[in-house]
Formats: sequence, structure tokens, C-alpha cells
Amino acid sequence: RATTISGGEAQRLALARALVARPRALLLDEPLGALDGGLRARLRRLLVERQARAPVTTLVVTHAFEEACELAARVAVLEAGALAQLGTPEELFRRPATRPVAELTGPCSFLRGRRSGATVELPLGTFAAGFAPSAMGEVGVVLRAGTLVASAGGGARVIAAHFDAGAWCVEVELSGQRCQARASAALAPGS
Repeated sequence: RATTISGGEAQRLALARALVARPRALLLDEPLGALDGGLRARLRRLLVERQARAPVTTLVVTHAFEEACELAARVAVLEAGALAQLGTPEELFRRPATRPVAELTGPCSFLRGRRSGATVELPLGTFAAGFAPSAMGEVGVVLRAGTLVASAGGGARVIAAHFDAGAWCVEVELSGQRCQARASAALAPGS
């Protein structure tokens, strides 16, 4: 009975009704939002398989980038009702146009640096610049959470740490800037 099913069951029922109708176009607004992680992953795979068997133009509205990556060939990111960036999931991840796009695509930190020629100087060292030549002087750099390697005299200080999905997530401060990293062992705040 429809009046006795859970929110997640109701959402799955609505999705099944929409797919059975064999529409030419389909709008899915947060189709997997009320589901737990395991069921959400299974239904994403089911939608991908169904789309491969019987393609239909589908617009999926979601706040979950992982969901967009699995379900879409192209992703449009809206900020304050305006298009911030349009591209493949990989393009958005590797070259986010704005800070909110970078934050949406996964854990990251933002560091201030200085670009000079083909390099950018960060508190972590000097690196080859991977962005437009017109950006010189002060620049902002997106840093994806990498693996932290402790070294004596490195100048970084651990601010906070918590265990998540098989690794320690660590926030460190380096030259007055904070960034996220992962570590294989617990690191105490202050170290």
C-alpha cells in the first residue's frame, strides 16, 4: 500500500513508474536522495545499465558529484542560479572554474601562491604551473588532498585529525595557510 511505504520506497516506486512509461525525455530531481549509501550505489548502477539498454535523454538534478559522475557524460554546475561550468566530470574535477565547483568535485584545499613564468611558488615548494599563462603574480591554487609525509623541520603543524574510510584525514597549517591531507597513521594535533 502506497500509504505504508517509506520515503525511500516511495522514491523507488516513482522512479520505476517514470521508467516504465518509456518517455522520450526524463527529468530526475534528486532521484536517489532519500536512500542509504549501499542502495544508492546499486540504483545508480541500475540506472546506468537501463540507460545503456534503452537510451533516453535524461536530466538529473543532484548535489552529489559522485552521482553526477556515474550517471552523466556532461555535468552542468549551477551557482546562485547561473551556469558556473559545463563539462565532463573529469574536466570539472581537474580544472574547476570556481572555488565552489572545486569544492563540489571533492575534498580540496586552497592555497595562495605566486606565479612567475612557468612556475608557481607555494608554501609546499615551487611547482610547474598548470594554468593559463595570463595568470601571473598572486594566484589561488586548488590542492587535492594527497598523502601527508611527515618530515623533521617541514614547517607544517597538525590542526585536527579524524579517521575516515581507511585513512586519517588531517588538517595542517603551513606558512599561515591550512590544507587537507591524508595520513596512514594518526597524527596528534599540535605535532
